[in-house]
Amino acid sequence: MILAGELFMRKPFVAGNWKMNADGHTSVELAKAIAFGSSESAEQVHIAIIPSFVYIPAVVKAVSTARIAV
Repeated sequence: MILAGELFMRKPFVAGNWKMNADGHTSVELAKAIAFGSSESAEQVHIAIIPSFVYIPAVVKAVSTARIAV
């Protein structure tokens, strides 16, 4: 049984992926911009970004201090 109040206790999950033809620099800059823009709401929302596979290590490093999953 789910109580009415329990529905509002869960954090929303927001994720974005980009499979565009971005290079490593563009992927890192986009990740940094997302981290900067979401810094105030990171406590209320789970955030994830999904870059192209080859740029995952660089993006992980770029957002290592942010509350963003990669």
